[in-house]
Amino acid sequence: MPIAAVLVIASGGARTEGCLKAAAEVAERADAVLDILHVSLDPRMALPMVGEGMAAGMIQDVIERNEQEGHARRSKARKAAEALAASKGQQLLEASVGTGRPGFSITWQALQGSETEIVKAAAPYRDLIVLDRPDLEEDAYATVCVEAALMETGRAVLLIPPGGVGAAMRHIAIAWDGSAFATRAVAAALPFLSDAQQITMVAVEESGKTSDLGALSRYLACHGLSAKSKIVPSDSGDTGAVLLETAAAAGADTLVMGGYGHSRLREFIFGGVTESVLRSAGMPVLMAH
Repeated sequence: MPIAAVLVIASGGARTEGCLKAAAEVAERADAVLDILHVSLDPRMALPMVGEGMAAGMIQDVIERNEQEGHARRSKARKAAEALAASKGQQLLEASVGTGRPGFSITWQALQGSETEIVKAAAPYRDLIVLDRPDLEEDAYATVCVEAALMETGRAVLLIPPGGVGAAMRHIAIAWDGSAFATRAVAAALPFLSDAQQITMVAVEESGKTSDLGALSRYLACHGLSAKSKIVPSDSGDTGAVLLETAAAAGADTLVMGGYGHSRLREFIFGGVTESVLRSAGMPVLMAH
C-alpha cells in the first residue's frame, strides 16, 4: 500500500526543524499529506511526580514554569511548521480543515494532554509516523512520544537523527533476525524499498546460526526487488553498533529494523539493540513493533 498520509511529531525541541524537513521530504516524494502535530503536556499532569509534600506556592511555581516551557515549545514548533510550509510553497492548513483530497499538503495541529493518548489517537489515520531521534537522558518529551508511537499505535515509525540528516532512502539496509518485529518493519518499508536504488540485508550470526537471508531475498524478489546480503559475526561487538557500522560501510542511508520487544520503555530504557541504535544512529531508522 502506498504512503498517503504522514504524521510528524513536532516536539518544539532543538531537533524539530530537521525532523520536519525530513518528514516533508518523505511526504513530498510520496505525494502524501503531511500532518504536523505538536503535543504539550497539561502542566498539572506533572504534579503527581513532583507535588507531594510541596507547599501551595511551590506547586504554583512548578505549574507556571511548565506552562512557560510548554508555550515556548509550542511556539517553536509552530514557527518551524510555518517556515517549512513557506519553503515548499504550501499554505499551512489547520488539521481540522485539511484539503480532503490526495496529494502533498501540510497541516498543523497543537493539542494538550497525554502524549501517549494523543499520539495513539492520531496514528490510525496515518500510514507512517516521523519523529526526531530522542536523547534518552535529556528529552523526556521526545522519548515518551517515541514510546507511544512504537508501542501503542501499530504504525511504523521513522526516527530522524540530529544534524540535518535528510531521508533520501536511496540505499536501505534491513537488519534481519526473522522476528515478527523485523517482519512488520519490512512490510511497512515496502513502499520505500520499491523506490530505493539499492537494498542490503544484514544479519548477525548467533551461536553459529544466521537468520534466513535467502528466504527474505526471495520474498523481496516477489515484489520485484533485489538485495545484497551481509552476515556479521556475533563476536563483532555490540549488535546495535555493528548493525549501524555495517549499514554505513555498505553505503546505506537508512536502516529498517524491528523495534524492541520489552514491555515498557520506562522500565527497560528500550534495552539491547534498540537502545544502542537510538543512542548513536547517524541515519534515519524505520522501526516497527
